[in-house]
Amino acid sequence: MLAAKAGGSAATPSMLATKASDAAAGAAAGAAAAGAAAVTAAAKLRDEHFAVDLLTCIREVAAEVSSYSPPTCATAEEVLDERAELLGRVLAPTLDAYGQAAALWCTFYATPQYAAPIDPPAM
Repeated sequence: MLAAKAGGSAATPSMLATKASDAAAGAAAGAAAAGAAAVTAAAKLRDEHFAVDLLTCIREVAAEVSSYSPPTCATAEEVLDERAELLGRVLAPTLDAYGQAAALWCTFYATPQYAAPIDPPAM
């Protein structure tokens, strides 16, 4: 009322509510920008950890698979079971930390990629 007596207009409750909501929106936008920057930094750090862990997994799988030689008297099922156990042991940390997709990428990159398909020998 003092503003009305002094020649100004008094602030109505709706004007005060609008100003308060504008201030809240500005604060929320600032917090969202700060939150987005924190999320981006955390995602970048997580991605860097993932890249290092993926490279470690690839090296370990490649080393284990290349050093494995099945016994000559083993059946095909025994060889597959031993390789599955070997891969399960080596892939466990990556699988637990990043899930099945990361373990798949690890095995994919650890597998030799040939330029041309290999034809099995004719029998």
